Amino acid sequence: MSLKYRDIAQISKIHERCLKLTGGLDGVRDLRGLESAIALPRQGFGDHEFCPLISYKAAILGFTLILNHPILDGNKRMGFLSMDMKLSNRLTSWNP
Repeated sequence: MSLKYRDIAQISKIHERCLKLTGGLDGVRDLRGLESAIALPRQGFGDHEFCPLISYKAAILGFTLILNHPILDGNKRMGFLSMDMKLSNRLTSWNP
């Protein structure tokens, strides 16, 4: 079974739901930073993945979402939620 990744629209929906629960400003500050954070766990060369373990993928996704500050408000919440979803294997089953 191959791992399925979220795209920008799905990540934005997750962020929107997070803001409804916790409050804050909605919107993307840096689209390229968001694209970069989402793409980084998928990167590799040939058959070699740079992040071969799910824990590595979760960590790099959360880290880059927090570091890049692509969202107006809630970057740390979004980074933590994204890591949690990937590690708890809800990434493919939870549909916001």
